[in-house]
Amino acid sequence: GPGHTASCIKDCKFAWVSDGAGVKVIDLREPANPVDLGTHPTEAGGDIAVHDVQVDGNGLAWVVGFGGGVAYKLGPGYDGTSLGTPVAKTNEDGFSTYIEQLGLGSGDGPNDYILHNSHREKNSKVVFITEEDYTRPGCAGAGAFESWKLPTKTVKKRNGAKVVQPTGADLTPLDQWVTESLDDPESWNQAPPASAMCSAHYFDMSNNLVVQGWYEQGMRVLDVSEPSNIRQVGYFILPTSMVWASYFAPTDPTQQIIYQLDYTSGLHVLQLSRPAK
Repeated sequence: GPGHTASCIKDCKFAWVSDGAGVKVIDLREPANPVDLGTHPTEAGGDIAVHDVQVDGNGLAWVVGFGGGVAYKLGPGYDGTSLGTPVAKTNEDGFSTYIEQLGLGSGDGPNDYILHNSHREKNSKVVFITEEDYTRPGCAGAGAFESWKLPTKTVKKRNGAKVVQPTGADLTPLDQWVTESLDDPESWNQAPPASAMCSAHYFDMSNNLVVQGWYEQGMRVLDVSEPSNIRQVGYFILPTSMVWASYFAPTDPTQQIIYQLDYTSGLHVLQLSRPAK
């Protein structure tokens, strides 16, 4: 429904709010007098639902949802009457299979329910995306953490600076990672719990390390220095967990302190021993 998420755009001069299959734009240039500029359709909604918006290191606004992911370029004169110019999108693998499968398929596709949130570093050729999928009995086939290849080109500006921009070609899947209970239950000494919330959720990234909230599967720390070969390098799991989000503390220059939001027990402050490299 309307208002599930809201994101700051252009230094919070505007808010982009999820609204069904579109994005509602709120003008906040006069914060005491916000103005509803209307809801704009986006291919990322897939006629069903947009989930969230993240602004990448190059200022592109990535909208993700039922229909995949779409990046929008917002010019200096952006006035909120549109979502800007679409410059990249996920290929057909990004479109949800839920309507056809109703959660009864294998669950190993890139979008079996909805694309949840995204992250792209400045000038990167990779976009990281959470696939949320909690629609299945038990853990098998639940939502994953994914890497997508972004076709780019290097453009030289008048001041000599070089910027990496999307070419307009579609993004394609590189890799996806799921927890051991989703990937290979037989590797456990006992069957995984009959849980309903085994999906990946919100994550943060710093220096090639991702901290990923994973509902009842706790927090997972992933090395993404090779985006086509994501690997786990740490985890934090309590006997009872419902981890919605994990974030690196923005005031910690070493990026070793992690804030974890656990719906069952509150806020955890964790310390990660980073490798020297």
